[in-house]
Amino acid sequence: MEYAAAFALARLGDLSQPRTLTADLERRFPENTSVRFSYLPVLRASSALNEDEPQKAIELLQIATPYELAVPAIGFYANFGGFYPAYVRGMAYLAKSADSDIPILKQAKVEYARLRLTLHQDLRAVLATRVPKPS
Repeated sequence: MEYAAAFALARLGDLSQPRTLTADLERRFPENTSVRFSYLPVLRASSALNEDEPQKAIELLQIATPYELAVPAIGFYANFGGFYPAYVRGMAYLAKSADSDIPILKQAKVEYARLRLTLHQDLRAVLATRVPKPS
């Protein structure tokens, strides 16, 4: 659940809370394969995208490449997390792309920003009642 919350907040542009949750995951599960090779790289890459560093995001996801087709641990409990490294890498390549002047991509970015703002407000309200604070 903590990964899902951190991922959602990171994709919505939150800078601080996903970092806190990422550090907590790393501290609590240092030997967990899904955490080390899927969750942490995805969360760190998402943060890099939020900081407008798509190349850094691509580099952070390199470690996840061999595990991209695997089902992460959270996938056994919810339909969540599969292919997220590939998804975030795609977002990084899109952000890095010189083709961002293509009209359809401009419109997609506008719609994504509008949706992101609405979801961010709703998600924060829900998570405030359901996600425990890291200790």
